[in-house]
Amino acid sequence: MSEPALTDSAQKARPVRYDGQAWARFLARSLDAGLLSALPYLVWFALEQANPGGGLAARPLLWLRAALQSPGWSPALAAALLIAAIIMESLLLGGLGTTPGKVLFGVRVRRRDGRRLGLGLAARRFVQVVVSGYGLFVASVITLIVSYNAVATRGEAAWDRRLDLEVSCARLSFLRWIAGVIAVLAAQLAPAVLWAIAITSG
Repeated sequence: MSEPALTDSAQKARPVRYDGQAWARFLARSLDAGLLSALPYLVWFALEQANPGGGLAARPLLWLRAALQSPGWSPALAAALLIAAIIMESLLLGGLGTTPGKVLFGVRVRRRDGRRLGLGLAARRFVQVVVSGYGLFVASVITLIVSYNAVATRGEAAWDRRLDLEVSCARLSFLRWIAGVIAVLAAQLAPAVLWAIAITSG
């Protein structure tokens, strides 16, 4: 006896996966994280150029300079960057429907009905990525391996399943993979280069 055919809704609900999907999602997130990590340095350099004599920005500049020139980021700066990440992810993914990394690696995140996430749901998703995907940056190795296996085998991550979201990934050409990897490496190296510039600047 043959198995009954799946209904259209059931077929739509079943996650679609391919071999490179987990890597595409990981690299897209890595690119976005690298760009975000470079943001404080870019803000500092912009303030320096806009306020050569200090002015109203003198005190924020002194704090930002001290934080960025230290070997490790201060807790306050790390917290500020995390808040900025939540805001930016919410605006980009919730409002525009994508992020730079997701555009490059062909990743698309939508509600099951095809609508964009909206600011609130995008913020909730980012928080769950930090908790479940990165283990609050304490148990990242373990949680990343678990998340990779979930996406590679089932086609969806735990947070997308909990929030009832659908993530699709376009199949990329070899040249686009190469361009994406180069972009990720550049984005990950950018904060280190900017830090070196920061500690050598007056």
